[in-house]
Amino acid sequence: MTHNTRPPRRDSDDPDFVAIMARIADVDVRTMRRAIRRRERAEAGATDPARTPEKAAAPELSARSRCDEPERIDVTNLNVALNPDASHDSLTILQAQPGRFLTKRFRADGTKLDFKAGRAMRIEETPARTWAELLDALTVLVDCPDMCIVRGAAVADCPRSGDPGEWVYRRCRSKPGEPANFVSVPRHWVVYDFDDTTAPFDNARPEASIRSWHTTLAPELRAACSAFFPSSSAHRSACVRGKLVVWYKAPINEKRARALAVHYRADPSVAGAVQPNYFAAPIFEGCTDPLQGKRTPIVFEGKPATQPSPAALKATRMRPPPAAVRLGEIPPGDAGILAALGDHEDLRGHRFHVLGKLGGLMRKLGFARATCEGVVRDWIPEHDLEPGLDWALGAWDREPEEVSGFDGLAEIVGKPHAEAIFDAVDAARPPTRFRFGGAQ
Repeated sequence: MTHNTRPPRRDSDDPDFVAIMARIADVDVRTMRRAIRRRERAEAGATDPARTPEKAAAPELSARSRCDEPERIDVTNLNVALNPDASHDSLTILQAQPGRFLTKRFRADGTKLDFKAGRAMRIEETPARTWAELLDALTVLVDCPDMCIVRGAAVADCPRSGDPGEWVYRRCRSKPGEPANFVSVPRHWVVYDFDDTTAPFDNARPEASIRSWHTTLAPELRAACSAFFPSSSAHRSACVRGKLVVWYKAPINEKRARALAVHYRADPSVAGAVQPNYFAAPIFEGCTDPLQGKRTPIVFEGKPATQPSPAALKATRMRPPPAAVRLGEIPPGDAGILAALGDHEDLRGHRFHVLGKLGGLMRKLGFARATCEGVVRDWIPEHDLEPGLDWALGAWDREPEEVSGFDGLAEIVGKPHAEAIFDAVDAARPPTRFRFGGAQ
């Protein structure tokens, strides 16, 4: 008697399993299915056809040019997907090299000294399995001017503090001879960096100012367990500025964390796997902190947060340009860029980030630095220029291919509005002059 037996179903053939793993690892379904199939072949002892002798002898391509990025997705993110508990139960702390500060310094004459984190840092890890553990760790960092955190996790073979070669680069993309040291992982927490609010801030009553601002947030944020850390420049601002750390019921991946930040009009860049999040109090040299003793986090009791609906996030992503921005009526030149941007108050909460992306776009399209500065000064009031002007002009400190452009702008203002701004900038771009031997 014969039996029609079917072979056991493989994970790679289960569309629901693949979709769930892809969502956890923050990759597309096709990439995840390839990764799972490679794992299945490895477990079965089969040879991976993607690594035949001919292909193994071929030079490795840059991770940026490979569609599957095996070092970053097929191994690390797959392990994270199959062991989700390991991806969000710790906090990654980075320590700067000796002599570097990861907070602003202020002098008696009013001078503000900014800082750069540097790429090489030392990794520490501490448990963050609960909201209480996370809050305790972040509170300690307020008094650690050489430390910060990142959302990403260090890969298994990356040296930690105390290991040989402990100073490692903040790199989450592999390059030939330079493997990725960090990978994007889901976390139960999201940092919302609010640096462009309208809520008044009183140095004499900082907690009252922050609690008043908190009442204006979305209902799901107001009801969540969270804590607010004032900005290191809070004492110099007339409005509330700082970071709100929110604990979520379910882990949030990087893509969703960025979308949530845009939805709530916060800075999406801090959701990047290796983007530093600074919590240290500022340093005062020869003077006293106006907020001395008042920089401890303001804690809001509540329950683990829930996310807004997918429809609400989509509406944010696809929101139309302001009513005043009419594509057919945009004038030529710099006036057209200003018209496409619309009223700066309509972008309150995102103005500085918009200026940073606008600078990158103008840099890519060949504008002069001075032209960009003129547009920025015409668009935003003098008293609100900091730090937006620096973010915009910083694009000229880098190569054009290294700065953000349309995609970064679309993430913040929505695709329709970004298209209007791009068209205006493109129409106003300076003509290219040619001479014998190439472009001038």
